[in-house]
Amino acid sequence: ASTEETGHDDASISRLRRYAALLGGETRRAGRLVSDLLDIAGIDAGTALRSEQVDLVDVVAAEVERAAMLAPSVTVRLVGDDARLPIRADPGRIVQILSNVLDNARRYTPRGGEITVHTAARDHTAEVTVVDSGPGIPDADRERVFDRLVRLDDARDRGSGGAGLGLSIARGLAEAHHGTLECLPHEPGAAFRLSLPLAPPSAPAET
Repeated sequence: ASTEETGHDDASISRLRRYAALLGGETRRAGRLVSDLLDIAGIDAGTALRSEQVDLVDVVAAEVERAAMLAPSVTVRLVGDDARLPIRADPGRIVQILSNVLDNARRYTPRGGEITVHTAARDHTAEVTVVDSGPGIPDADRERVFDRLVRLDDARDRGSGGAGLGLSIARGLAEAHHGTLECLPHEPGAAFRLSLPLAPPSAPAET
């Protein structure tokens, strides 16, 4: 139909499309906020976790690939010795932890920047360290970034558009797995380390 038949000119149609795109974005943000709040409530109530044998390296590799696809202007690379890191965990929740940390790194890494994800075993712990080349986090705020609804005053927070729950949820889920999530001293950029207990070696089969 022509614009004369519909009664809409090109400017009106363009404006309607912009409104529709804006509404869609706001709906997605509201949905994400509701999901985050439900996760927070679940953590407070004692999240029920599945427990199965998982190779953390495989999970990390898949999330690094996802982050690279979502941020084509940023170099995202995985570094490690390719050794397996077996853990007993809820795979979906481990994905959620890594996704939240990597989303945070993507949000603050400028075009042409780099995100490096290191995997390693230390003593009886599996470690994943995510380092970005963004504006970094002042030492005084390295714990505050895990507070709920935190809004930092520096360049790392302005214009982020987030509700400030992602890192809090990630830490809560790490602790529910008897692990930790820390913001490490690092300059330039920021570094977050997820530590989880390695699964004990399987007992040899009886003959």
